Amino acid sequence: MKYWLVVLMFTLVRAADEKALPDVKDDESVNRANCTASIDSSEVVDPDVSDQCPINPSNEYLVDLDNSLSTCGPHGIDIRELTVSEINEHFRTGRLSSLELTECYLNRISEMDDHLRSVIEINPEAITLAQRADAERFTRSNNSPIHGIPILLKDNIGTSDLMQTTAGALALEDVRPIRDSEVVDRLRRAGAIILGKASLSEWANFRGNIPSGWNGRRGQTVNAYVLRQNPSGSSSGSAVSISANLAILSLGSETDGSIISPSTRSAIVGLKPTIGAVSTAGVIPLAFSNDVVGPMVRTVEDASILMGVISDIDMQGCDLNIATCLENRKFKIGVLREPFWNLNDSNLAPIIPELEKCLNNLHENGMAVVVDPVTFPFVPIDRQKANIVFRHEFRHSVNLYLANDVEHREIERNRTIYSLADVIKFNELNPPVEGYNQSILLLSEATNGLRNKTYVSSLHEYRRDAKRYLDSVLNDVDALATPCHSNGTPLLYSHGAAAGYPSITVPVSTYAAGLPFGLCLLGRPFSEPILLKLGYFIEQTRTGGRPVPRFL
Repeated sequence: MKYWLVVLMFTLVRAADEKALPDVKDDESVNRANCTASIDSSEVVDPDVSDQCPINPSNEYLVDLDNSLSTCGPHGIDIRELTVSEINEHFRTGRLSSLELTECYLNRISEMDDHLRSVIEINPEAITLAQRADAERFTRSNNSPIHGIPILLKDNIGTSDLMQTTAGALALEDVRPIRDSEVVDRLRRAGAIILGKASLSEWANFRGNIPSGWNGRRGQTVNAYVLRQNPSGSSSGSAVSISANLAILSLGSETDGSIISPSTRSAIVGLKPTIGAVSTAGVIPLAFSNDVVGPMVRTVEDASILMGVISDIDMQGCDLNIATCLENRKFKIGVLREPFWNLNDSNLAPIIPELEKCLNNLHENGMAVVVDPVTFPFVPIDRQKANIVFRHEFRHSVNLYLANDVEHREIERNRTIYSLADVIKFNELNPPVEGYNQSILLLSEATNGLRNKTYVSSLHEYRRDAKRYLDSVLNDVDALATPCHSNGTPLLYSHGAAAGYPSITVPVSTYAAGLPFGLCLLGRPFSEPILLKLGYFIEQTRTGGRPVPRFL
């Protein structure tokens, strides 16, 4: 299919679908309309399939699309589940080109993503970039492993090109970044093809009472495994698109769980880096004390390769060869049982035996010593303090971003968006047909700056308490192992977010009803190579490969 036709079809279908969104007001209707299990910010979902609403199309239709759009190029290469290394080998032997690969992904997006809504926008220059990559392949001086490889970016990661950067918000259409974000600059210098922007929970789930994966520009992203289930967020589209093989690589962002949680729900590898390990300059902010950008991919090897491109931390060779790096290192994993492995939790009880099997395999194969349990009195995250920090930093940072980092082409639409107050006014004048509110934006606008004593003390205590707790339990181990999602049980990745420590989620299996789950590891600052190596061991010893979407 010609590229211009792909773009036209994608645009027309998206416009038609958004016009057809139902006018709903109550929470029960919201859930039915969007086929999500919950709009609870705690991301609780029932692992059983909900019958709240019918799914159209049927899973057989999406399975048929997935199969019919799987082969690429004259050699008929199945691009599903391909890794960066495998693609580079196809490039080297001439069995596949960047242009062919890019066109195949654009076709998959055009045909499949109307039903998943994981991609908010495709890059009009993607074909040109792919042609350039093919021309450069054997003359380019650097040997970047992602040269000519398509990547999707969460729609809060700034690009100064023909695409929008909006955090999913209609208010930010034509509010254009004046320069690429630093992470995008690294990708471009490495020769990556920016394929498009992935959908997300609007404002990184900081608008109000909205379901994970919903935004005003694209509507509701759904889970590719169980279409009625919550995809989690806020990096919903980055997770769903990669799991459904709409691209090879993606980047997400996280403030608290927004890489780890959706990655777990989509059976992909999500790496939340140490705070500061990857630049967030040019990324639409939420809370600068927590914000990070990280890889969301299908394999640990690809996460290692991508992390090596976007960060300057010492990867100890793991970005070059995850199989052989740290080969003489002895690892210890601590199983932090209380309160995280809660057998009384309806979401945890069915999966704990499989997670324990994962850890036992590592121990029995001599890949790591598993210390079970490690114990320390639990120190919960103070959510009130976290909210104070996030709201103050959000208003401050968004106002700076809108004042200094963008070109205001929205004036051509007879509106001006120079501050959070302008965003709120726009939303009041243009409410979503689904009836979602903007309560968090309003609470953020009510804050009064970073010199506020309550903010200063909350930030200090929020970060201090999390660090003290993690430092105590990490005292004699390299990483802590816990489940990645629950039904009310605390999640350790929130402590990592507060402290600024790295986490990784690795797919393990699925519930009986088809929803994926994974194992989470958390480590000390800048221990990403260790987490990646342990994640690689999990991949090597788990039962079966990565669970693939069944579109149930």
